[in-house]
Amino acid sequence: LSPERGRSAIQAAARAVSDMELGRLDDETTANVGTIEGGTSGNVIPGFCRITGEARSVREGRSAEVIQTMADEVVQSAASHGCEADVITELVFAGYRVPDDSAGLLLAEASLMRTGHEVERVATGGGSDANVFRAAGLDAVLLANGTFDNHMTTEWVPRENLARMVEVCEAIIEQAGQC
Repeated sequence: LSPERGRSAIQAAARAVSDMELGRLDDETTANVGTIEGGTSGNVIPGFCRITGEARSVREGRSAEVIQTMADEVVQSAASHGCEADVITELVFAGYRVPDDSAGLLLAEASLMRTGHEVERVATGGGSDANVFRAAGLDAVLLANGTFDNHMTTEWVPRENLARMVEVCEAIIEQAGQC
């Protein structure tokens, strides 16, 4: 009966997200809000809203800087809408840049060329097992496997690309055995 007395957590969250700088922030950094959920019914002022976002960067410390900026937007927007905000951050994985003299990189490049592939070094900022291995001090690299529409509902990889990646992996194993 009195919607003007309510404080909408969804409205506060929407303002926070609209004020955030999202997408590709620079050549090394991305930020995204991937989910928003809250409320209980279409006719009830929502007292709760959860947004989930992330930032990724291959530059050390940059993702933490972006996350802090995103968190500040949430806190400021909540306060301006008469709401409270709890911000929880978590480091899921750290970005990395592979050194030019990495033995793993040089082995992978030699094997790619040996199997007829053109080599291109690209820093993606993505998350994979390589992030975990590198954080543990192992010399790991991530090789693209020929997927299309990555992270979209239409993501796909042709069978022939998977077969060619098997050839690359076999070449890496063969070449590593000769070291």
